Amino acid sequence: MVGDLYVADFGETVWKITMEGERRVFATGLYGASGNAIDAQGNLLQANFYGDSITKIDRKGGAQPFASGLSGPVGVTVDRKTGAVYVANCRGNFVAKISSDGSVAPFARSELFKCPNGITFDGAGNLYTVNFRDNRMLKIDPQGGVSLFATVSDQGLGHVCFSKDRFYVTAFRANEIFQVTLDGQATRILGNGALRGGMPLYKYVSNRALTAFENLVIGQKLSEYHTGFRAYRRRVLERVPYERNSDDFIFDNQFLVQAHALGFQIAELTCPTKYFPEASSINFRRSLRYGILCCATALQYRLHRAGVVSPLFEPKR
Repeated sequence: MVGDLYVADFGETVWKITMEGERRVFATGLYGASGNAIDAQGNLLQANFYGDSITKIDRKGGAQPFASGLSGPVGVTVDRKTGAVYVANCRGNFVAKISSDGSVAPFARSELFKCPNGITFDGAGNLYTVNFRDNRMLKIDPQGGVSLFATVSDQGLGHVCFSKDRFYVTAFRANEIFQVTLDGQATRILGNGALRGGMPLYKYVSNRALTAFENLVIGQKLSEYHTGFRAYRRRVLERVPYERNSDDFIFDNQFLVQAHALGFQIAELTCPTKYFPEASSINFRRSLRYGILCCATALQYRLHRAGVVSPLFEPKR
């Protein structure tokens, strides 16, 4: 099960998705399949929101009842030290603790709970949950005491997971993903935040249109082509003929397409967008010229691939 994803459809089915992107039905017959977690034996513990229960699914997809008596269970997490299972109950506004024999007991109740949804442990064994009906991330101590840990986004939250030294939280109403550090600082890392960061509407629309066009023509799947904040390996700088590029804004776009043409891999890390006069001085006329040149660069690359060789995409000698 290592490396595979198990995705519940909030209906009857859990899908298994391999690291190669292959998808197949893993288990069916569920009732409002929501959150899940894998226990120490490799079983998938699947919450049934409408069934108020947890189903245990073995490695071959065989399912059997594990726990009942819950109230709108969503998030599931396992204490790796004790094997105890903790479940966030949205409808009942509490967190339950389930022992290895499937017996259920309330673990935490609080007025801070507003449909607790996702739930996870950090690296030190502390328990956290996020609310579906507000924007709070809560910390739960070993005695079941609940306190505010972080405010994330400005709308409802979905699920949360922990990796290495930070949390990742989905803000489902805003269609965003946030990173939350262990001191409670939240930063948006993915989502529709460019306009809120001050990006002019015409630039945002143009950015999306140009990116879609370039992905189609070039054959890439980048989220955007137009940032100037990049880092390159020395090998890239030694191979890409950037001295043949324009001295205008199009330089960065040409460089990116050149790197792709020469077979280099491109990775993306998201960061918040902030627009202010000192950071973005290009006016509408120059923006229009930039957009036309982006399209021209993409088409020039396509012709190069078709055999109309362009020195722009030939490596340095």
